[in-house]
Amino acid sequence: MARLVPVLLGACLAGCAADPARDILTRETQVLEPAMLQRILRQAPVAADEDLRVEPLLESGEFSAYLLQFRTGERRHIHRAHDQTFIVYRGQGEIYINDHRRVCRPGDVFHIPRGTPHYCVNTGSEPLVVVNLFTPPFDVADRIPLPRGSRSYERQPP
Repeated sequence: MARLVPVLLGACLAGCAADPARDILTRETQVLEPAMLQRILRQAPVAADEDLRVEPLLESGEFSAYLLQFRTGERRHIHRAHDQTFIVYRGQGEIYINDHRRVCRPGDVFHIPRGTPHYCVNTGSEPLVVVNLFTPPFDVADRIPLPRGSRSYERQPP
């Protein structure tokens, strides 16, 4: 039995070892710092004639992050293949999720599951600034405009 334990332990460790592609400790950590967001806002502000400006921040195999600056707002839409998380950084506005209005203030976090109709509107005098996360990484073809009043939302499974 004493000779069997090292063999079983070795087999278990070899079989249970983490896949390096999935081991978070072997990948580079990506950090969004306020200084990075402030630099982007200084270098690429939303123009007076733009409703919305989008700047890429980070992307990995699992997610992508963008900085959104709303001068006015966006049209109602869905993402069939992406879950979305809004983190309000600066400004004030309203987000409509499944046609339910929510007030947006700095620090608020809104999770929008794939297939959920939504849109955001700036209600302040300064741009509404949001950090937007997509899982999986965003594909622009998955931004599907919706007519007002439509109630049919097709979702792709995760």
